[in-house]
Amino acid sequence: MGQLRETEAIIWLNKYLLENPVEGARFIVQKAQQMQDYLDGKQYYDKGEMAAVKKSIDFLRVLGSKRLNEDLKQQCLASLKQWTEERVL
Repeated sequence: MGQLRETEAIIWLNKYLLENPVEGARFIVQKAQQMQDYLDGKQYYDKGEMAAVKKSIDFLRVLGSKRLNEDLKQQCLASLKQWTEERVL
């Protein structure tokens, strides 16, 4: 997303959010953390990207613990399981 033009990013992100809103929101949190790290002068790529992924996983944990409808809660749990498997981290 960070390498797309603004209009391309908007189209891509809207499509992604419509297909899976939980994973789309997680991705936004990840990219926002990378942008914050960039602005703070911290490493935002390589090892910095892993920190942003961990931040987005924390987001999934918090979101899944909220009072949500059952379908949304299941989507949170599925995304959390996918991102916490050993092969991903």
